This record gives sequence, structure tokens and C-alpha cells, in this order.
Amino acid sequence: MKQIKISVLFLWTCGLHLVLAPGALAQSASDILGVWWTQDKDAKVELFQENGKFYGKLVWIKSDPEVKEPVLDTNNPERSLRSRPLLGIRLLEGFTFNGERYEGGTIYDPTNGKKYSSHMTVKNDKTLELRGYVGVSFVGRSVTWTRAEAAKK
Repeated sequence: MKQIKISVLFLWTCGLHLVLAPGALAQSASDILGVWWTQDKDAKVELFQENGKFYGKLVWIKSDPEVKEPVLDTNNPERSLRSRPLLGIRLLEGFTFNGERYEGGTIYDPTNGKKYSSHMTVKNDKTLELRGYVGVSFVGRSVTWTRAEAAKK
């Protein structure tokens, strides 16, 4: 009887860990790879890995079909970069995966020309949460991106 109680307690404890951390068991660093829609669906960003870190480059941006010129990085604080096309620039830089989320990177917001500290969390195979902040994480803003294409394996 005592052995049955211990077994039940052990199984209950294991089950509790699964309920409290359902995504932790299935997380893989490559879960983030692929193309993602930004929150407003006005751009697509391809997330990729290079030299052990994760980056994101702008691969599509919504623009007026009547305008033939590329959309430029006009809000960049560096005057010399304001004439560069936004398409192809790295919006996300230098993230590492800690087993639960991607952290230690930065995100560039071309709408205001500012770069923020950032971390990202894959919520499920179709949803990515990004948080940009200055200083501490709770003083910032979160956005949700959705997968545009399946991850490249």
C-alpha cells in the first residue's frame, strides 16, 4: 500500500510539471526559423540562424504599387543610412536560445528609427511573441507575429 501511494505521488508530481510547463518539453532552437508576418501584416521577416545566433531580415514590405522606387530607411538616426532600401535589412539581431525563449538580441523599428533590447518566445507553431524594451523588460511593448511559411528544415 505504501509503495502504491509513493507511485501515485510521483506520477501526480510529474503530471503537475507537464501542466505548468507544457511548451518547455517540445521547444527546439529551430522552431523560430522561417518567414513570419508582422503583427499588422504589412511586412514579412525571415528568421534565420548564423554562427549560433538568430537574426531576422525584411523579405517583403507592403508598398503602393504605383510607386516604383523601393521603400527607404528614412527614419534611421544615421543620416548615411536613410537612403538604403528597407528590403533586406536585418530588423532582428543577435538572439540566443536559452531553451525557453530567444534573448539578448535587438529589434530595429524602421517606423521610428530606434533599436530596442528584445526577447522572443514561440507560443506555438504559428505564433511568435516579440517584446521590445528599453532598460527592463516590463517597460516595453509586445507584438505577435504569425507564421507565413513553414520552417525550412
